[in-house]
Amino acid sequence: MEALKIHLAPLAKKLGLEVWDDSRQPIGQRWEPALLAALERARVAVLLISPDFLASKFVNDVELPRILHYAEKDGLVPCVVHIRPSSIQHVQELASIQAVNDPSKPIAMLGGSAREAAWVEIATKIGDCVARVDGTERDHELGLATLDEVFVRLKAFFVGVINLHAAFDCVGELAFHSEDDFRELSDAVLKYNELFEDLQTRQHMYVRSMTPHLSEALVRELRELFQDLDSELNAGHIFRLNDVRVRIHQLQRNQVAPHEIEAFREHTRGDLRARLRTLDARLRTYRMRAERLYNQALEHLQ
Repeated sequence: MEALKIHLAPLAKKLGLEVWDDSRQPIGQRWEPALLAALERARVAVLLISPDFLASKFVNDVELPRILHYAEKDGLVPCVVHIRPSSIQHVQELASIQAVNDPSKPIAMLGGSAREAAWVEIATKIGDCVARVDGTERDHELGLATLDEVFVRLKAFFVGVINLHAAFDCVGELAFHSEDDFRELSDAVLKYNELFEDLQTRQHMYVRSMTPHLSEALVRELRELFQDLDSELNAGHIFRLNDVRVRIHQLQRNQVAPHEIEAFREHTRGDLRARLRTLDARLRTYRMRAERLYNQALEHLQ
């Protein structure tokens, strides 16, 4: 172990590694809890294979099952290093792992410069394993960050739709008499347009960014969600509210003949209410769809 630590030291410094073994425990303290805690946070576990290692009750009952569990569930990479000749071929869990060095040439069978060269190669391969794990973790973190950004934007867009809905509802209830409320409606329309244009501009970038991190089916669902928000929710429902907004403006600017005002107002109010009911139903559908997609994508990334 000491020879390996010496050869790992330059790589540990370069990669910012913490090399842990039970010799780091102070005298008088229990080493088992510290070892298990180190295993839980480890990215790479180096297994120094010898007959003693394979015969150890603690290794077989505690340490090895934990390593294999973390390898399967958390991406821990076990690095098998052959120190002395052993019967590892009879331990299926270890025999199936690609070893760092040749099992027919364990360290103990090498001498002089050949042994030093073997340690250099072993330390280099372990460093490569750590670098790959770090790269995978960074990709994973990037995927999570991008996913969060996508759905923060979607939530902001949905809030814009809700505010637009509320502004239209308000002027409808006030029978279209308030210039201030119409101004608030115009502001809500402008804000919605900004949010929609932002989402429309970014949607292709978001789909491309998520493609390396999600399954093909989830990427397709994300793309279809953006497309449907554009073609169905925006063009099919929200854009048509603009007709109502124009009629409201006509009423407030006294551009409707006096004898037609009441019928015009009732028609506009009825049309507005029908459109808002439809928009409300579609908005609930899209919010549920986005939430389900987010949860599926999050589960896939984790």
